[in-house]
Amino acid sequence: LETQDIGGKQQSKLDETSRLVAQREHEIEKLSAEDKKKNTLLVLATAKQGVSRRYIEHADQIMRDIDTSISIQELIKLDLSKRICDKKKKLDGLVSLCEIIRSEKLECTRSIENSNRLLKSLHEKC
Repeated sequence: LETQDIGGKQQSKLDETSRLVAQREHEIEKLSAEDKKKNTLLVLATAKQGVSRRYIEHADQIMRDIDTSISIQELIKLDLSKRICDKKKKLDGLVSLCEIIRSEKLECTRSIENSNRLLKSLHEKC
């Protein structure tokens, strides 16, 4: 009877141990599945981070391109402003020259008219 009792206790300990082992194996499988999910989420998060980084780099490049374009346009604007100023100065010089020429033409016309009058008067006297 005692051997059966000892065998029963051992069997019961063995059953308990077997149940604990099964429970631990189930916990390990559960943790392994969770670990696999977390690794998958980590891979997805890393991929998303890479996409975000590339998007930000692209946006930064666009900003640099826009800044460069603005700088070039400002230089073009300054150059055109300088050209306009130079053309205005040249125009003012040409207007002044035109006025001088008109004035000289008027003087010449008056001189010719005076000369013609003098010639006419000399012809009349002769």
